[in-house]
Amino acid sequence: MDVWTYFAQKEREFRDLSLVPDRDFAELFAEAAGSDGRRGRVFGNLNLTDNAFLAVSELVVVVGSHVRRREYGYFLVIDGIEIWGYERDLSHAPALHRHTEGHAERLEAKPISFKKVAELAWRETSDRDLVQPEEE
Repeated sequence: MDVWTYFAQKEREFRDLSLVPDRDFAELFAEAAGSDGRRGRVFGNLNLTDNAFLAVSELVVVVGSHVRRREYGYFLVIDGIEIWGYERDLSHAPALHRHTEGHAERLEAKPISFKKVAELAWRETSDRDLVQPEEE
């Protein structure tokens, strides 16, 4: 396992979750210089609708045969307003936390998968009637 294998998995995951990057997929992923494929970053915006996106940031490290998200940040933004966010940021206390609308509060949280974040984001956009039904 190296970060490039992980990046390929993330690209498939984003597509499977119907998330569209704001640039080419390849530009979302970067290997850390001199890491020999052992460290990297995922960084960018993934569109859900015309006015809603997930801002995504992951700092990943290869440990044995798998990849760990050492840090992550996932923020749902609708009409330019941060609705909520989940982070693992080792420089904060608590390191695992979530943010309320407008980044107003930082509340303790449990680890969260990206898939769960995407599910929550799609639910939020659907609840706000931002997801348009497919035309027949």
